[in-house]
Amino acid sequence: MGGDFAPQATVAGALLALKELDSKHAIQLVGRTAVITETLDTLLRSPEYAPLAAQRDRVTIVEAPDVIEMADKPGAAIRGVARWTMSRSGGCPARCQNVYGVGQGCMARTWQ
Repeated sequence: MGGDFAPQATVAGALLALKELDSKHAIQLVGRTAVITETLDTLLRSPEYAPLAAQRDRVTIVEAPDVIEMADKPGAAIRGVARWTMSRSGGCPARCQNVYGVGQGCMARTWQ
């Protein structure tokens, strides 16, 4: 889960999306579980996001422990890193319904 101001901006965006999505929809956050969980819990304790705490069960985390750093060469990094966010979230369309995947700092499409 990378990008500018990540993971806080990405997780905050996912929480805000919960307000807009029908309750049958869920969000998957893809990245390092410990980092995402800490960020999610911190945000849900803040006054702005506390009303969404009841929606926490609509957010799941897909573990993707490997990181591709800015200094890594793109081709070599993609071939050499098996458990990064894009490879982990890539299988979602085949197995998910009404789930939005979030990884690499962006909201992915809806899979139906």
